[in-house]
Amino acid sequence: MSNNFRVNRANIEKMELTNYDGSKKVDLTGVVQEFNLHEDFMQITMYGNLVIFDSLDLIQEFPIIGEEDFSIIFSFKSSEEDIRNTKIKRTFRVYKISDITRGKNDKAQVYALHFISPEYFKNLSKTVPNAFTNRNVSDMASFVYNEYIKLDDTKVFDIEKTNTRQNIIIPFIYPFQAMSMLTKRAWSSTNRSSNYVFYEDRDGFHFRTIESFLNDDIKQTYYYRQTLGHNQDASVENKDNKEPFIIRNLTVVQMRDNLKQVFNRMYNSSVDTIDIIAKKYTAASGKYDYDKNFNRIKHLEKYPIKSDVNRIINNDTMFYPTELETSNLSYASKGNIKPKYWERFLPERKSAFAQLDSIVLEVTIPGDHLRKPGDIIEFSLPSATDLKELQGAHRYLSGRYLVTRVRHKINNESYSTVMQIVKESSPKKIKPLEA
Repeated sequence: MSNNFRVNRANIEKMELTNYDGSKKVDLTGVVQEFNLHEDFMQITMYGNLVIFDSLDLIQEFPIIGEEDFSIIFSFKSSEEDIRNTKIKRTFRVYKISDITRGKNDKAQVYALHFISPEYFKNLSKTVPNAFTNRNVSDMASFVYNEYIKLDDTKVFDIEKTNTRQNIIIPFIYPFQAMSMLTKRAWSSTNRSSNYVFYEDRDGFHFRTIESFLNDDIKQTYYYRQTLGHNQDASVENKDNKEPFIIRNLTVVQMRDNLKQVFNRMYNSSVDTIDIIAKKYTAASGKYDYDKNFNRIKHLEKYPIKSDVNRIINNDTMFYPTELETSNLSYASKGNIKPKYWERFLPERKSAFAQLDSIVLEVTIPGDHLRKPGDIIEFSLPSATDLKELQGAHRYLSGRYLVTRVRHKINNESYSTVMQIVKESSPKKIKPLEA
């Protein structure tokens, strides 16, 4: 087996399997036909799979039983030293063997090994039975991570501080479920939308609002292949004197489904609350209006992703219990009752997540191990017409995008990166072009 498996754009320095008790290791670089690694805002841990061509019967000899550790070190080839020194180095737990097929002579077999971050197994080993009193949600999240999820110090835990002190009981649920619960109760001290997510990338775990990424600088500009023109070489320099990255494949996953966005409370919603102890009912104690409140939170672009004509009428009401007034009562003044603050941020949180489903694209680029969820990229998409007056980049679909999902795919011939990118606002005001 080779010591360094190199394909187009990829440099795999290590691809190693360790058996269940650590007594045996095997180099997989000579037998792997395909490798896939996923990083995703909506999946708590990293995960992936290997497709193996096995003529050594490792399933029997090693043996492979779905209890192995899988280690990988890889990057893409580059002449820049800082990129060469930035590699993805991770160890995962194998949990399943699937799709076993035999060759014609029965002397070899092909199968898939599925792996996931080892923290997932620790997550399943115990539940969280904690009650938190008068603490910030970010402090609760730090406690759950350090006590129930963290394995060692090799991974960072990046946390965005929250506002308001709350009383929360976590009722014997798995740590990942507890973190998911806390994302729904968290209200950021620096951002208004409070659309928290808990997820893992190659650096570690993150408890952050999606809004915290939206004003970041552009990491890279990408061009759809037609943008450069039929006679223009893909190596032409762009306006920043950097080699443009060309998008090989483009799939439109979602393009403005207004019925879905109304259902998901993107445009208007409110919260009616009842304080059982104070015996007080409040209508529309929390309210969000997309047109009026668009500029209250950060966005990728300057303009709303809808027209100025208010053709979408929706005022969905949610009903939640609250303790917002209770804490002001004399018999609750000692702080034993803390409000949940649902009414303050829930409508805006619902809208923020619905907005991220406005324009969703899946793009395939030449392999780039630097891309990860949370990156802001620029995408230049040409207009779909030969009319001279409409030539150039698309007015509404070009511009800034947020990367929400990344899949690194390496096989014997190439290394490609598949990204899901989303846009929740428009670079230009939506209106008909003037004649």
